[in-house]
Amino acid sequence: RYDCKKLSDGEIEEEEPDTKRIKVENDIYLDIQALEKERKALDTSFPSARAFYNKRGPWKLPDAVKDHFKEVVSATIAIMSKSDVYNLFKEPVSESEAPG
Repeated sequence: RYDCKKLSDGEIEEEEPDTKRIKVENDIYLDIQALEKERKALDTSFPSARAFYNKRGPWKLPDAVKDHFKEVVSATIAIMSKSDVYNLFKEPVSESEAPG
């Protein structure tokens, strides 16, 4: 959440929120170095990648950031949109085009 203050000329000045990193024990989804190390150890095959991404079951939002769901989703979509060089997310996809 950003704190805003109105300036005398009518402009609004936003101050970025305090962004302290939270130390979380035993939460693999927040241990970026461990995930990166495991990913780099994979071979380039699809079965290897699939096993890596599915081995922990469905991804879940870590408890440490559950109160920030909206911000996490917004950031994720923004990153996906910037990376979407083929406009995969530009138009909705029907169930018949992509079942499941």
